[in-house]
Amino acid sequence: MAEGSAQLKLRGNVARLNLAKAVAPALLLIAALSGCVPPGATRAPQPKAPPVPVTRPAPVPAPAPAPAPEPPVTPPPAPPPAPVRIVPPVSPASQTLLNESRSHSAAGRYPQAAASIERAIRIEPRQPVLWLELGNIRLKEGDYVQAESLGRKALSLSAGDAALSARAQQLISNARKP
Repeated sequence: MAEGSAQLKLRGNVARLNLAKAVAPALLLIAALSGCVPPGATRAPQPKAPPVPVTRPAPVPAPAPAPAPEPPVTPPPAPPPAPVRIVPPVSPASQTLLNESRSHSAAGRYPQAAASIERAIRIEPRQPVLWLELGNIRLKEGDYVQAESLGRKALSLSAGDAALSARAQQLISNARKP
């Protein structure tokens, strides 16, 4: 293996030497012709170029100052949302009485409807849906003062529940109209 690499090295050196022998005479000829002047000969005088007048560039006007950027318009911060309180659903017993009350009310039997809903209120006194239902019955009976009072009670119990609060406000508004 050492013998093979020595032969390759030798071949590379021989190739470089042959290239140098071929190029050297051409380089010598170019060097001799480019800078040599025969003895006794003078170079032909080169015509002088007329002097170029020096001109100074016109002063560049300073750029106009950029207008101050306007501060970004930010909307005022939104008030924090009210905590959402979902009123728990009506218990099954109260739901049965509520359905019974609605059936009596639809048939025009307002005293029976009020009695059913009052029993449901005794079971769940903090349920705003029941107070709203009783207020609507009183409104249909024409007892506007009682309907408004029951609407206010429902409104106080439905704080945090937007839908129930809106229904209570509507009941109060309807009770004040006549």
